[in-house]
Amino acid sequence: MNKIFSLLFVLMPFFVAAQVVTTIPAFVTTDYSGAVTIIFDATQGNRGLINHTGDVYAHTGVITNRSTSDSDWRYVKAGWSTNSPDCKLTNLGNNLWQLDIIPSIREFYGVPQDENIEKLAFVFRSSTGNPQGKDVGDADIFVELQEAGAFLVRFNSPAKRAIISSNTNVSFIANASEEAHLELFVNSQSTHVVNTGTSLTYSQIFSQIGDYQCIIVAALDEQVARDTVTFCILSTAPIAAVPAGKLDGINYDSSTEVTLVMYAKDKNGVLPDNVIVVGDFNDWNYSNSYQMKRDGTTGRWWVTVDNLTAGEEYAFQYVVKKSDGSTVQISDAYTEKVLDPWHDRYLGDIYPNLKKYPEQASGLVSILQTDKPQFEWSEATLNFVPPHKDNLVIYELWVHDFSKERTINEVTARLDYLQNLGVNAIELMPIHEFDGNISWGYNPNHFFAADKAYGTKDDYKRFIDSCHNRGIAVLLDVVYNHATRLHPFAKLYWNSANNKTAANNPWFNVDAPHPWSVFHDFNHTFSGTKEHVKRSLKYWLEEYKIDGYRLDLTKGFTQRSSNESTAGNYDADRIAILKEYYDAAKSAKNDVIFILEHFCADSEENELANYGMLPWRNINNAYSQTAMGWLRDGDSFSGANVKNRISYAESHDEERNFFKAKEWGNSFISTDETARLSRVPANLAFISLLQGSKMIWQFGELGYDFSIDYNGRTGPKPLPENLGWFQNETRMNAYKNSARAIRLRTELRPEIFTNGTINVSIGSGVKVRTIVWEYNGTKILAVANFDITNQNYTMPAGSWYDYLNNNAAQSGNSSITLQQGELRIFTTDNTIVAPTLPDDYPYSEVVDVYDNFKCTVFPTITNSEIYIESSENIRQIDVYSLRSEKIMSFGSRNSINVSALPSGMYLMVVTFDKRQEAFKFIRK
Repeated sequence: MNKIFSLLFVLMPFFVAAQVVTTIPAFVTTDYSGAVTIIFDATQGNRGLINHTGDVYAHTGVITNRSTSDSDWRYVKAGWSTNSPDCKLTNLGNNLWQLDIIPSIREFYGVPQDENIEKLAFVFRSSTGNPQGKDVGDADIFVELQEAGAFLVRFNSPAKRAIISSNTNVSFIANASEEAHLELFVNSQSTHVVNTGTSLTYSQIFSQIGDYQCIIVAALDEQVARDTVTFCILSTAPIAAVPAGKLDGINYDSSTEVTLVMYAKDKNGVLPDNVIVVGDFNDWNYSNSYQMKRDGTTGRWWVTVDNLTAGEEYAFQYVVKKSDGSTVQISDAYTEKVLDPWHDRYLGDIYPNLKKYPEQASGLVSILQTDKPQFEWSEATLNFVPPHKDNLVIYELWVHDFSKERTINEVTARLDYLQNLGVNAIELMPIHEFDGNISWGYNPNHFFAADKAYGTKDDYKRFIDSCHNRGIAVLLDVVYNHATRLHPFAKLYWNSANNKTAANNPWFNVDAPHPWSVFHDFNHTFSGTKEHVKRSLKYWLEEYKIDGYRLDLTKGFTQRSSNESTAGNYDADRIAILKEYYDAAKSAKNDVIFILEHFCADSEENELANYGMLPWRNINNAYSQTAMGWLRDGDSFSGANVKNRISYAESHDEERNFFKAKEWGNSFISTDETARLSRVPANLAFISLLQGSKMIWQFGELGYDFSIDYNGRTGPKPLPENLGWFQNETRMNAYKNSARAIRLRTELRPEIFTNGTINVSIGSGVKVRTIVWEYNGTKILAVANFDITNQNYTMPAGSWYDYLNNNAAQSGNSSITLQQGELRIFTTDNTIVAPTLPDDYPYSEVVDVYDNFKCTVFPTITNSEIYIESSENIRQIDVYSLRSEKIMSFGSRNSINVSALPSGMYLMVVTFDKRQEAFKFIRK
């Protein structure tokens, strides 16, 4: 090491304005078996560690022939928060740091002999994890190993591409693998020659505004090698107003031309120095030709890109140069498609022919495409009228957990099941592009792109069109309260030291002023945030022809402090914001369904409901008690018996009613599955048949009885088809009688439930409960015994027909015996006939990607080790905070140590040979 250290000082002048890292030896070949020295220049790349005075550690691994992409690091040397002595860098002064990889690369990382090392991967960090030193645009840093025996030449300086200032003295340093004739060309002009040698050094002052392509050519006998770097001196940003009619994002002018517009002005009114566009259309080079014009009045930047090929996809990003010289590279917030360097490799056939991620990019990449093929909507969609807003029965589902294939196409293939159930609306859990592939979707990063984990844009549209052909409305659960740090608005103004949006970020709050937020909290009083949300609301209604929304965490649409905006405290600003968003949606679709998760602050809820929106109500506790057979205070259904609301017994967020029944049911309810499942239709009917619209959670009609926390709260759960439930007579009887109750409302007599009068007996502790609807002389009576013993019930006067029993006549004033948990439905109209339903659904043709896969993670509450036992090889383990920040990373292993983490909850993402799984754990 001492020899290498001495050599470094001899070479040190040549590292000025160099690549982010250089190596000794200059070329590291695949057969090299000696020590390697890495020199990290903190003045280069993202400059996150420039002038850092504390310790610096390398987070480092390798890319091998078994890696699926440059994001698939293997044999990571130490966890993110582990300050390993082997990974500590030596401070050389002048922002240069040295890491010694000894005695060899293979031994340092522990790579087996049968695996080929292709690249070394680095992120440099302080001892606390922040700040970080990375490549330009916060990209990972790579050192590529060269083919053994190859004749090579390479620039060590300047950087591969850069933006420089006028009058910069650029140091050119190039090395060849053998002595050769070396010649430097700048914009095709020969500038410097070394007749014979292994290195070329030369410096030149560049003053003129322009783009520069620099090529080093090495010639040895018949062999010729080249390397290229580009840089530019940008002019002062040209000033011009955004052309009339152009909106933020991608404006398609013609089949060969687009105008790109973005907003870049911070909260203090400060604009960056320059913004340029890089992408497939300019080989990802920094160039004056692609510099965006500044509209100084509005803070918007724009450029027209022409000579595009019609119908071709182009990947692109914006590079924003700030006054401190730093740059940030971001995607377009309005893009309709995102390329992901970390997770796209797992999509396979779910998203065929996906464009390859460009190696020059960093982070999420936006896509533009002129002349996109147009989807042909059916007349059913073009003329679709949603159900009455007081007669909705909504089925909430998570695409990932609804079928074996876990795609939107497989939801489409199972629409018979949902149509037969009688639901007249389907609410998809969030499908806006989110972090990762396995997620409930409440971690969005782009609001105009459908997440590719479930399928293509046309796959989603086919699903929506198929629903409309069956009379089923489609609703999206949307998350406008917050976004992750991958959202370009968050990334543009980001405080790396604190891992938060910066104080000058106009779209986001540094910290949420209210208690409901996760990730990064939007400031909904900022006009830019409002415009972004309103355009997103209109976009999905117009482009995808959906019928409405469920808005997550709408209590968070406030800038007031928690003691000012919590339940019971009226917030006029919040109400005005929600009305503005609703009006925007109505401008695109007048009969839009607009559901709010608003936590029942009565004064606000009533005003929002009177304005046309539908706040929802959580009645989970009451229906869990009746499922369990416990009749006591608090089990009243009265909270669900209200118009202009969405009431539910279960949603994605609550423990499942019949898991509670299985675990804590009264007497035999917990042990007798047949008795337990006989209560399912009663519970579902007494949510579905009360006034106001309703929602049921997926597979509640089958008495789903696995806990919400099975495999982690948001982890995949066992599928009914894998459990044989679609052929199980007891489960299917629960489904069929639930369906008959729902279809009575949504299909057979909807007018009764929208126009009729209702009388109920549904209070706390009542054993036999009743719902009576009457309209135009027709009555419907639902009666159920929620006790655990048989109960008698006296029928009302009149002639009745037993709807669930082939319309058998039942005399008025007669006594009937109701078995425990039994539902009976009677009508006064014998033309109302219960539908015939399938006895089973033969869903068995698709191979479940989770079949034969087993994984156990333990313990999930720990202060040290977590162990992973799985049927597949573990390739990578990443630990994230609940703000989606990666804080630890490990290579192939079966346990990790989390003792260095602060107390709290974390997400562990495990990459196996064929899948990824996510698990939550708590560090005590």
